[in-house]
Amino acid sequence: MLNYIATSNHVHLLVEDKGLGEIAQAMQLVAGRMGQEFNVRNSRSGPFWQDRYHATAVESGIHLARCVVYIDRNMVRANEVTEPSQWRHCGFHEIRTIGAQDSLVDRERLTILLGLGDSTELREAHIAWHASNLADSAASRDPAWSEALAVGSPDFVKQFKGCLGAKGHRSIVSDSHQYSTLQWAHRRSRLPV
Repeated sequence: MLNYIATSNHVHLLVEDKGLGEIAQAMQLVAGRMGQEFNVRNSRSGPFWQDRYHATAVESGIHLARCVVYIDRNMVRANEVTEPSQWRHCGFHEIRTIGAQDSLVDRERLTILLGLGDSTELREAHIAWHASNLADSAASRDPAWSEALAVGSPDFVKQFKGCLGAKGHRSIVSDSHQYSTLQWAHRRSRLPV
């Protein structure tokens, strides 16, 4: 796990996979177990979450940094807190705390994927991102992170689209945040690149 935030009604997880379908399997297991446990405790039946999970592939480097900041600022956008540090149930604190023992965030892997040298550099970069335009661009909801199938450079998004083959109609779009996304063609009306 590279980052996370747990809210009262949903969870954002930033995880790295090996391309073997392990995210889908894990989410199916989590959803099933959560539903079972909740239903037993509350004498009810049915699914715990209303909707299925959504996964977005994110390119490493600056696109990954943008995603980390976007997740960190979720409860700020929801007007629950004024600063990400005020929300307890998130990876923000783990990324900032050097030498955290019981960390869910794999700081070492995150550091590598971001092209940084060590935990100290990760912490300093994280502080800088939240003080920069990355925080400004994460201040409002961006559908790219919750609706797109891939976010990154045009080459990354094209490569990801090629891996999907003929699974549905998708278009590549670019926007003012300096990244491209792979969208379901019917979801958003933007000009293709």
